[in-house]
Amino acid sequence: MNARIAILLGSVLLIAAASLWSTSGFLRKNDQATILAGAVDWSRGDRQAWSRYYQFDKTYVLYAYTAAVLKINRALDQPVDTVRLANRSVALAFWLALFVFVWRYRQQLDPLILIAVLLSPAVLLNTQYVNSSTLSSALLLLSLATVRSRWGIVFFFLAVGARADALLLLPLYGWLLLTFPVSNDWKNRPKSFQRLEKIAEKFPTIGKTRKISSNDWKIVFALAATGLAAFAVGRLWAGGGGTDLDPFFNLRVALGYIVFGFGGATLVFLWLLGRWSIREVELVGWWRVLGALAFALPVLFFLPQLHAPRYFWRAGEAILMVAVLAPTLAALRPQALRAVVALAVLLPVLVGIQMPVLGQTRLTLRAPTLFPSGDGHYPMGAYASFLAQFRAAEQEPIDHNQRVWWAARATPFEADATGRYAIVTTPMYGYLMLSGSLQGLTGEARSFQLMEDKAPYLDSRTLSRADVKFGAAGWMQDVLEEPIEVVSPEFDGISILRLGVGDHTWAQRARLLNEIFAGDEYRIGVASEVVPPAGHRAIWFAEQAFDQAQRDQRTGWYVQRTASTSEGVYVAWAALPDWMSVRAFEE
Repeated sequence: MNARIAILLGSVLLIAAASLWSTSGFLRKNDQATILAGAVDWSRGDRQAWSRYYQFDKTYVLYAYTAAVLKINRALDQPVDTVRLANRSVALAFWLALFVFVWRYRQQLDPLILIAVLLSPAVLLNTQYVNSSTLSSALLLLSLATVRSRWGIVFFFLAVGARADALLLLPLYGWLLLTFPVSNDWKNRPKSFQRLEKIAEKFPTIGKTRKISSNDWKIVFALAATGLAAFAVGRLWAGGGGTDLDPFFNLRVALGYIVFGFGGATLVFLWLLGRWSIREVELVGWWRVLGALAFALPVLFFLPQLHAPRYFWRAGEAILMVAVLAPTLAALRPQALRAVVALAVLLPVLVGIQMPVLGQTRLTLRAPTLFPSGDGHYPMGAYASFLAQFRAAEQEPIDHNQRVWWAARATPFEADATGRYAIVTTPMYGYLMLSGSLQGLTGEARSFQLMEDKAPYLDSRTLSRADVKFGAAGWMQDVLEEPIEVVSPEFDGISILRLGVGDHTWAQRARLLNEIFAGDEYRIGVASEVVPPAGHRAIWFAEQAFDQAQRDQRTGWYVQRTASTSEGVYVAWAALPDWMSVRAFEE
């Protein structure tokens, strides 16, 4: 084994070990909770219509895989935490598939390119929990590793079934196979390919020296057919599709996600995109343009709906595709470029940025400033220390996701005679569904307007912030007119509520704080026990008069903006630094 291959395999094992070490039983996002709820329901044979679960039509292979793991565990009668088991089983599938992929292409794969993709936060910080990108990527890597056989087609079908946007890689997959053939003999081809062969014989040349062979076309045709079939199966199985596009774009957010989401892999991506113009691979111009567009497609598709850094994962897979199927294109040189890429990839793993105030930065090896995304909070560098936070997230929360889950799993839901209870559809409803599923119940999520005379449950976090995409929904104001009872413990002010019972005390407090924080998410603690972090807006409040506090006429609560440790006083502080406030975002 030469030194290059040793570095390649050693890097994979080291990164995989760090990732698996940090994988625990924490919940990272609502989608994860909803998928787990569906898998738990499926594994015990009591599920709702698939259209009630999060995008089952586009992720059904992930539901099936997770349900199978849970069912096997139940059959073995092993007392393993459901969330931890599911997280680790999906993570293990990814790293095993990656090892197979790397071993298959150990002679062609550039270690620096692989490391750049694996240490990109889009990948590194999303392999620790159940999500569709992780399993779909595992299956796509297996497809690439077995592309010379029919297994490559089967794995691509499953990759699309695990996450439908794997189809975004189909044009690049096909382009690379047609331009850089991997096989000259696909034995025992189906008779249905005979007409395709005749068409392929008339196809124009793509380079000065070769035409696309009929055998190349057969593999590409099979990939396209099975990929589209996997997409269609999901739609038919779920009884219709969910939301396909969710437009959202902000230039500052996009730049932040590129720097702290795609990371050093951005340089590799841009370099490879530029390599399409090289002359050493003799292709006609129009074919080059098609290849470049196919390579850029995963980024072009997600930029207008960039909700989280994880959306760059597909771009990372595109890089790996080129690296193993088109080694000539993937040559990363000269050495000066390699040094810049290595620095951009490795330095943020250890070093991060603290920025409590915009423009005032300092370097840190731990506790970097966090920023929000659709997948929870991400760090501004220092990714190694953040992996340690992942491992401890069951005890020390990273963001609201863990707090909502703690409250939900401590909630004793009251169900009807059929074991069902009502949940208001919110951005966090999956946590309430999962908690009920683990209690042997079934949570039915509906919009607030369709609750009729039910006493539904919902999370308090949804009512304490404005979404940067939609603002504060009108129905949330209607909820605060209802009697509300807190039915779970509070974790930094986050709890589970039940509407239509209790009194208006909680709603009055929420009105007060929502007005003060103007849409920014906040946390709440006992003033004598908590010191708000620097750079985060804070206020002190109580039901009774204290110090120099002023009485809010609308809600009756007392408020002041200076610190107090008087008995009965609470402190509320913004969850993020002031420079990340909703108001600053909208400016």
